[in-house]
Amino acid sequence: MSPGDGLRMGGVRVISALLRGLWRLAGVLQRLVALLLLVALLVGGAALLYRRFHPLPEAVVLDLRIHGELREQAAPPAPVLFPSDLPVAGQTAIPDIVRALDRAAADPRIRAVWLDVETMEPVPLARIDAVAEAIDRFRSSGKPVVAYGASFSTAQYLLATSADRIVLHPTGVVALAGPAVLRHYFKSALDRLSLRATVVRAGRYKSFAEPVTREGMSDAAREAARAWLEEWWRQIKRRIAARRGIDAQRMQHLLDHPRKLAVLSHGDLAALARRERLVDLLGDRRDARRLLQRLLHRDAPLPWVESAEYLAATDRDAGGDGPTVALIRASGEIVPGKQPVSAIGARTLTDLIERAARDDSIAAVVLRIDSPGGSATAAETIHRALLRLKRRGKPLVVSMGGVAASGGYWIASAADEIWARPATLTGSIGVFALIPDLSPALEQAGIHLDGVQTTALLPIRGDRPLDAGQRALLEAGVAHIYDLFLQRVAEGRHLPRAQVERLAQGRVWSGVDALRLHLVDHLGGLGQAIAAAARRVGAHGDHYRVRTLHPEEEMWQRLAGRLLGRVAAALPTPPREVEWLLRLLWNGPWRAALSPDPRGIYAYAEL
Repeated sequence: MSPGDGLRMGGVRVISALLRGLWRLAGVLQRLVALLLLVALLVGGAALLYRRFHPLPEAVVLDLRIHGELREQAAPPAPVLFPSDLPVAGQTAIPDIVRALDRAAADPRIRAVWLDVETMEPVPLARIDAVAEAIDRFRSSGKPVVAYGASFSTAQYLLATSADRIVLHPTGVVALAGPAVLRHYFKSALDRLSLRATVVRAGRYKSFAEPVTREGMSDAAREAARAWLEEWWRQIKRRIAARRGIDAQRMQHLLDHPRKLAVLSHGDLAALARRERLVDLLGDRRDARRLLQRLLHRDAPLPWVESAEYLAATDRDAGGDGPTVALIRASGEIVPGKQPVSAIGARTLTDLIERAARDDSIAAVVLRIDSPGGSATAAETIHRALLRLKRRGKPLVVSMGGVAASGGYWIASAADEIWARPATLTGSIGVFALIPDLSPALEQAGIHLDGVQTTALLPIRGDRPLDAGQRALLEAGVAHIYDLFLQRVAEGRHLPRAQVERLAQGRVWSGVDALRLHLVDHLGGLGQAIAAAARRVGAHGDHYRVRTLHPEEEMWQRLAGRLLGRVAAALPTPPREVEWLLRLLWNGPWRAALSPDPRGIYAYAEL
């Protein structure tokens, strides 16, 4: 053996030993991580069991923290060691908040509510209404509510106006502004990158895909957006005027003349908010808690309990007598197949609908919809399942959340009765297809497509432009799906086809306008929709049961979901610039092309 061979063999042995050492280290780390996870699960389970069964003090303040996005869809049920009251990172479930407030209103141990909205994200006005109404019901029991914020965004402030007192930090600001629709338009950027897209739409106002075909908003899209935005703004001004005693015209004048705001405040926007009666007190968190203490006429502060902990400690099986109304929640974008609670999976939702149809103990169904739409095929699949439910003799009532538009309205049109909030965005009866075309960019990069085909018609693919035959088929398909959408609405709402065509064209309507146009039947919240469903099966007063149906999950999926939620909550929040960029990329119109639909035809609302 030469010296070189010896060196090579020595090197191989060193590398081999190093790899074996790394492998053993990986095994040790794997076992360590598994042990830590097991310990975390056991400790977390013990803590949650303590929370669930530990008695509450005789006098306590309910700590209501609205974190992240207010969402309609609550987490699915879990085993006793991992109850569903574990918070999900970046969101707060509206049903949990409403349940805690309604339960606390009748609980003599709960003396007041502390409302913390500092980390609440912007949400549709109708979602704020749902929580605000629950706060109003709590206040009607004679117990005070105090809201505190270092600063308030418009959404945060609108919810804070439900409180008896609002406290703002002395250096804070009430960043009140009217609602707006501002979209990014990418046509020039796509042209520079040699990218393009084919868009086929049905409906004059169906503007979801405009950002990839235009440099700015079309006149039709501007007209439709202005209508519901102005209705929202009227509702916001009325709410603030009624709750805070502020003149709506003065509010409009100040917000239309920001220079006057600067002069009036001398830069002290907190003092201006106090002078204009937007808030009651300027102070820090300690000052706000002292105010709450004074409202309770107590010298010593009371203990606090978070809303999730309160629910865990007071959960009981639903009581009452009378018929059972099943509540099914449909929140998120509509997609085919099975999906978690963050989206409406056609198979997941139809399984729930069919379970309700087969269950003889269920007399009626309420479907709560909060969705901008999605796959047209998935929406029709769900619609058919709802029609089968009704053929079983079970009334169907739809309750709309913040948004029930496009595919969301397609589903809703199957109902016997539709309830919406005044600020609900609905309608958007229209469809479109968005087909990306990467061929110019590929050609520019020197990548050419060639081959042999046996028929003139080929499947649509993103690396070649549509030929005349493909485009004709796509246009015919979009027209057919739009025609089916119009038919479903006409049949479900018992309206003449011509009238539906005038209301359609992809236009979005507010709940107020939808009621006037007979697209919905009543204005009201989920509780009113449930009561209406109960009345349809002969219930008197509140003599009925409500049972929420959840998708069936394997235990490992439940545990993994809870654990991942806790891990996500522990991770640092990304910088706002990064978050903005991610939202920009995801909220673009191309997300429709990324969502699976067998025909590539979508019913999305342009919000």
